[in-house]
Amino acid sequence: MELHELLRFIHILGAVIWVGGVIVLNAVVTKASRRADRSAVIRLNEELDWVGPWIISPAATVMIGLGVWLVLLEDEWAFSQLWIVLALVLVGMSMVLGMGYLGPEGKRISTLVKERGDADPDARRRMGRLLWVARLDVLILLVVLWAMVFKPGA
Repeated sequence: MELHELLRFIHILGAVIWVGGVIVLNAVVTKASRRADRSAVIRLNEELDWVGPWIISPAATVMIGLGVWLVLLEDEWAFSQLWIVLALVLVGMSMVLGMGYLGPEGKRISTLVKERGDADPDARRRMGRLLWVARLDVLILLVVLWAMVFKPGA
């Protein structure tokens, strides 16, 4: 096995963990949000709070780092190619959404529910918005996967 093959495998593994994790989180939280007992979503949010910093972020970091390394190693790839530019921009957007909004807002919602209860209209509104932004994040990551597979502009 050559170095670039090992790097590509670990890069793809990072993508699977990152994107798969985000999709599973969205599915589980969406299902829980449809229950009459809204406190289930809040409890689930608190339980899954560690997934972002301990699973998704490290996988994303590995994927991005190895992706950059692979572009530097492979003669046929360049940072000026559309598929690489698209992937880097969208990955950046996803990371900003996750670290800048989804994580902090999830913590704010948990705090709000502890203070006011799970029936609080503000907490419910915020949770609904959080779920829509999380779905947007899934869409962004699926476009990144599409770009990685089909390599437009290569």
